[in-house]
This record gives sequence, structure tokens and C-alpha cells, in this order.
Amino acid sequence: MTVTNLAKHLRAANLLASGIGLRGAEGDAMNGLRLGTNEIVRSGLATNNMGELAALIAAAIQTETPADLANEVSA
Repeated sequence: MTVTNLAKHLRAANLLASGIGLRGAEGDAMNGLRLGTNEIVRSGLATNNMGELAALIAAAIQTETPADLANEVSA
């Protein structure tokens, strides 16, 4: 899956991400995934929420139907 497709996949789960170029990497110009950490903080999440956020991101990546997680992500 390309980074662009991964960002779209995560968006279906209500997780915002985008592709970003990483210096020194070969291949696709968008070879890294950027998560909006300032948006995460603005929404009120803190360090004690990062484990749950990581679990939601992992679940969204691993599922074939990320939209099924959208309500849980928004909660």
C-alpha cells in the first residue's frame, strides 16, 4: 500500500494523516506518513492518551473496513 493510499485508508477511520517525503529514502516521493500532532493536542489528547491512539491507528491499518472504527475514533 502506498503512503497516499494508507492516508486515505486512515481517513476512512476518521484519522487524519498525509504523505511526506523523507530525505535519503529511495522510491516514492511520499515515503513517510505524517500525523498531525498539533491537531492531536488541540483536540485535548495528552500523553496518557497516546497508547489508546496508537491502538486505534494500528487497528485502522490492519482492518479491511476502517470506516467501522470511525465512531470509536471520534469518541
